[in-house]
Formats: sequence, structure tokens, C-alpha cells
Amino acid sequence: MCAAVWHFRRKRPSDTARDPISSEFFADESVEDAARALVRESIQNSLDARLKNRDDPVAIRVFIGVNGGAALPSTAARFFDGVWPHLGSKRSGLQSPPSPRDRCSFLTIEDFSTTGLEGDPDEWTPKAGKPNAFYSFFRAEAYSEKQGDDRGRWGVGKLVFPRSSRGSCFFGLTVPITTGQPLLMGRMILRHHEVGAHEYVPDAMFGVKKLLHNDPDFVAPCTDTQVHRDFRQAFAVKRTTQPGLSVVVPWLDDEDSFTLDALTKAIAAEYMLPVLRGRLVVTVEDGAKSHKIDRDTLLKSSQKWIDESIADLLKLGIFASRIDARDVVQVTSPDQSNAPKWADKALADDVIASSRAKLEGGDPVAFEVPITVHPKQGAAGRSRMRVHMIEAGQEASSTSPVFVREDITVTGARGTRVPGYVSLVTIDDGPLATLLGDA
Repeated sequence: MCAAVWHFRRKRPSDTARDPISSEFFADESVEDAARALVRESIQNSLDARLKNRDDPVAIRVFIGVNGGAALPSTAARFFDGVWPHLGSKRSGLQSPPSPRDRCSFLTIEDFSTTGLEGDPDEWTPKAGKPNAFYSFFRAEAYSEKQGDDRGRWGVGKLVFPRSSRGSCFFGLTVPITTGQPLLMGRMILRHHEVGAHEYVPDAMFGVKKLLHNDPDFVAPCTDTQVHRDFRQAFAVKRTTQPGLSVVVPWLDDEDSFTLDALTKAIAAEYMLPVLRGRLVVTVEDGAKSHKIDRDTLLKSSQKWIDESIADLLKLGIFASRIDARDVVQVTSPDQSNAPKWADKALADDVIASSRAKLEGGDPVAFEVPITVHPKQGAAGRSRMRVHMIEAGQEASSTSPVFVREDITVTGARGTRVPGYVSLVTIDDGPLATLLGDA
């Protein structure tokens, strides 16, 4: 059996005293709460890892282990042996560190029909032209190999996991599709701190220490099947050998925000479009009840899961997921020789009249807007976005436009409100999607 434990490294005289500021990345007002940010990041990465050339939707399972569903101290103890002096250090940076006597609340998020974390788990530095998702997820910070039409960019999104934990830690059980080998690893991010007479660096890893790359402190993932079984039992993990990734966030901060209804509503609002398009199915469980969010149940349960303030947005989402390209109104391309400049009239009079009649009759309309993107490096590329509009109900009369890039709702986007109307802007591919991702 492998000796899978937490490994803390003593600070060497040559090491810089570093206090991580990962929470700074999520101080923006667009991140409403830790629970919403956590599920958003998890599902975003799962959509990126969707199996290519497969029509199956990405399947997400979310298990909420709070109150009676939390892990017993005796059950969780195996996975926190040796951490308590570090969590209790005065300079750990933790606001409310957990105690070994507490029940361990947790959130488990698993994806299926995905690739898992591909790449050599023993690699210590990325090789050019050879992506390593395992390295990026566990061994790197503010580093990402995503590009082009990938939904994530900067490699800081995964920091919502320790941010949501009172112990500032998380575990990942992954099965890469190319190897089929289950791998278990954990990461903890504290501050530069002292335990007894010794000083320690902020980062700790759960796994197996072995001599690799001439480094006696290198931590590799655990492959022991018994440890995996104990982990699955402790944290309600369903994955055995199915490709994909299971993330467990223990010692949840602000447990009250991790409720079945709250997470269901957050997921339905954030990922309405890929669900309606049949690309995503999510099941949320708390041990007593479960909610399944797919295309059919979202439509049937919309009054329960969708707030009245975004009911019109749901109508637009349904419209956007079903509309035929022939029914989309084509907008005249602006002059883009320099900065884009719109002509005085981008639509013909008869098109304006018919579109206005539809809107006034309560029907939605869609416009396709051509855009040319001029990157600092490389050739200009033609792209497009679609603007979907509908006359607003009373509750949504002042709703700002909602922007969705490649099935991801862009939080904090600022758009001009059109009184009396709700609008949904979708950017699904091409240079414009890349531009928005980079921005």
C-alpha cells in the first residue's frame, strides 16, 4: 500500500517567503459567492474536457455533503493525518480552521464523458507542444495551456477550490482516458508559516513522496486501490475506472450557501444554454434528494429553478438553441478598415418593419453581426456574434444584455440596456471568441 499522506516542505534559507493571494483573483463583484464560483469553474473545465467526436453530453454529478451528510471525523481522519499543526498555525492564513473533532462537510463534483487529466503525472515542467493537464491542475498556479476555443484561460480558476475550503485544500481523483489508471492527489495552499521551531512553505501536496528528477521531496499521485476505495466511501465519490475527474472540496466554508436548491438554481442560470443545446446534463444530490438538470427537466421545472427576473432569458435561450440559421437576420458588415464604424442603416426597411412587428407581438428575433478581429500578431480574422432579443416582462424591464461565450456566461460584462427588452448575445467560435476569452 502506498504511503499517501500530506507532505509539507520546510523552508530553505534560499526560499522566498511567499504569501499566496489567490483570493485576489476572485474579489471581483461578478463572483457572487463561493458556491456559485466553484460549480461554474468545475463545469467550465468539464466542458473543455468533453470527449471529441462524441455526441454524448458531458454529465456532471454534484454531491453536497453537509449537516447529516458530512463525513464523520473517524471516516475523514485517514485523509488529514498530520495536517492539524499546520492548519492551527497562527500564520496559516486561515480565517476559521477546521478541527479534527468536527464532521467534515464537503462538496464532490464529478464529470463523465470527458478525458480526465491527461499528461505524465510525474512531469515537473511542461514540454513545448505537449500539453499536460495533470501538471496544470495540480502543480501549477496562474499557468494554463488552454488556447483557441477552450473556455478557460489563465489557470487561476481552479483556485476557487481551496478558496471554498476552511482548510484551503482540495482533492482530485482522475482517470485519464489514454491510460485508464486512477490517480489520487491533493493540494493545500496556506501561507508561509511556522510549526514548532520550523518554518514551512505555503504549498502542501497529498500523495506519495518518491525520488524523482533528483528531488527527494517530489510528490506523486497515489495509485493504491484500497486508498481509492476509502476515499470514495468517505466523500461519496462514484467514479471507479470511468475516464474523467472527481474533485472533492472538504471543510466547506459558508456551508449555508451549499444547498440543493441554491446550487441547482446557480447551475440552471449559468449553464442554461449548453443544457438546452443538449451538451450538458447535471445531477445535484444531497443524500436525501436529487435534481436532474437536462433539456427536458429545465423546461418542465423552469418556474421552480429559474427566477422570474430571468424568465425571459430562458425564453431566449430556448429560442437560441432551436433557431434555424435561415431565420437569423443578417446585419450589414460595418466598415472595419480602421475602428469598426456602423453605417446609418444596417438593415433594410422591410427587415426593420418585420422585426419590429415580431418583437411587438411578443416573439423573439435574432440578428447575426459580422465582426473582423485584428490581433496584435497574425492576420485579421472574420467572426460573428448573434444578438437575440425579446420584449421584456415586467420583472426584467431593466435587465442588462447577457453575453455567452462558447456556452459560458460572461460574468461582469457591461452592455447598454435597452428599456423594455431582454437580449442574449452568443459568441460560439472563431477569432471573436478567442478575443473575449483573452479579455
